[in-house]
Amino acid sequence: GANEEPIFEGHIPFTHMTTTNAYIGHHFVVTNHNQSPKNKSQWLCEVRVNGAQVLYTLYDDSPHASTKPLPAAASNLAKQEAAFMSQYHDKTGIHWRHYFGPLVTQGGAIGPRPPPYLFMWPAEQIGDVHRVESPQGYWSCSGAAAACQSAKPVTLDLEVVSMMPRAFMISNFLSEHEIATIVNLANPRMGISHVGGKDQGTMSSKTRTSTNAWLARHSSPEVNSVYLRAADLLNIDEDMLHHNKNCEDMQVVHYDVGQKYDPHHDWGIGADEKSRVLTLLIYLTDQEGPDAGGETSFPKGVDRMGQGFKVHPKKGAAVLFYNLLEDGNGDDRSMHAALPVKSGIKYAANIWVWDPSRGS
Repeated sequence: GANEEPIFEGHIPFTHMTTTNAYIGHHFVVTNHNQSPKNKSQWLCEVRVNGAQVLYTLYDDSPHASTKPLPAAASNLAKQEAAFMSQYHDKTGIHWRHYFGPLVTQGGAIGPRPPPYLFMWPAEQIGDVHRVESPQGYWSCSGAAAACQSAKPVTLDLEVVSMMPRAFMISNFLSEHEIATIVNLANPRMGISHVGGKDQGTMSSKTRTSTNAWLARHSSPEVNSVYLRAADLLNIDEDMLHHNKNCEDMQVVHYDVGQKYDPHHDWGIGADEKSRVLTLLIYLTDQEGPDAGGETSFPKGVDRMGQGFKVHPKKGAAVLFYNLLEDGNGDDRSMHAALPVKSGIKYAANIWVWDPSRGS
């Protein structure tokens, strides 16, 4: 509205791009970094979101425009991307929402990011189950593995809860001791959660009001075992699950009453085709009751009734969902939210895996 306080979304360097969630009618304005969005005379350009468009090219044609000319390569790339997105929509009926540009994996050729090369579990029918056996037995105490880790393999069932996005419930991913270890390691490191990414920077936001901490894989033998078990669950080589390869450190998130994270995607567009391909969301607490809130909501997902859905597995359970489609596009239906906690507290942990890599 005309009287609303502008909300800062981030920086967009010259010839770069950024992504954000928006709604039809959402109004964006662009200014130089030292100018106020409250002063309309200082706007460089503006955009109003419409339902038929996801790509907006911003041309700085105001009186305050930079004298720096737009490179021909950037202009040609914008035209190629617009043409590709039109063709993709005509062919598939959905918008291309992910990276288009020079491809590191294809020698600098111009085009859309390629399909994921990492394994993706099929989700052909809700209720289907994939069974995986992991030799990473549960931990029951702190100490040597011979004394504290069970020699019995863990059987993990991935039950399909949605085909769009591909989402699976795993009911018994962690033991009580493993949960306690993760929470105890994370608590002293908790800080205000941020939004954004390494390409555009991060910042605090009213859309995300939790606290969080990051745990490296080598934080403890128990955490390392969780990564090894996750590799078995995901059918991925465990050597990929390091922060300088395909995986981030584990994010542990804490929500008090009223705290939440509004609808968002876990994938985003950066400087190249790298992207989070999957999210393994692990629940470290139970709900106090059916009306305690804190569920994970998929407002654009499709359940048995053909409508959005929400889940809150029990303590120690996990939800796996894929952020990309088979062709490499970002899956818009993977949009999700952490609903406000109404009573009690909530702890959860994320393991994010990237495709084709993450790098350091």
